[in-house]
Amino acid sequence: MQNTAERIEALKASNPVNNRGNAVIWPSKPCSRCGGCGRYSYNMMHGDTCYGCSGSGVQVLNKKVAEIRAEYLEAVRKQTRPLTSDLKVGDRLAVYNADASKRSAWAGEAGTPAVEGISGKLPTDVEYVTITSVEVIEGTEEHNQGRSSSSHTEFNPVTRETVKIVKTWYCGWVTFTYEYHGEQRTVETGTNNILCRSNTIDREPFVQRAWEAVAKSRVAR
Repeated sequence: MQNTAERIEALKASNPVNNRGNAVIWPSKPCSRCGGCGRYSYNMMHGDTCYGCSGSGVQVLNKKVAEIRAEYLEAVRKQTRPLTSDLKVGDRLAVYNADASKRSAWAGEAGTPAVEGISGKLPTDVEYVTITSVEVIEGTEEHNQGRSSSSHTEFNPVTRETVKIVKTWYCGWVTFTYEYHGEQRTVETGTNNILCRSNTIDREPFVQRAWEAVAKSRVAR
């Protein structure tokens, strides 16, 4: 009888390749929409690219694998593009380099937290600092850094009327501190601002969990 490691290796050997001939990291199956060719009905915006697999010809194997992959992508987002409300003590945060000649045109003052550029990419010339304290004040009408709202319509089957529903929420405040070249700095900003930091998230533990879940489900059948 195969052990878990042997079952995983056997499953990996049967994992499909995408339509470019490349190996697929996550447990996958041929796309159920296009049958694995990566092409479906034509439209002017995306041509005949299949929306079921984004043209790759493969989809994640099942709901559990999709959940683990989504968990990985959320970890990447929090690591590379965290909201200020995601910050925790001990986090490493990218700040602009002290050398002004190396900074991008849109960079702020040296030592201030780096934010997304127009391209959404982290500037190459940054330093990293460690967050030493974080205080979050949730957004309320009294304590807010900005108000946002959205609206939609709902049909009331009793009154037979269509009602407009308006939802309003408030952006809270985040105060965090870090040391930059021996100087203690404090930043106060909104909870929904996007910052930048390193992109070191190891994908392998998530992928391994996905394969272990698939191997376990095959044994349980």
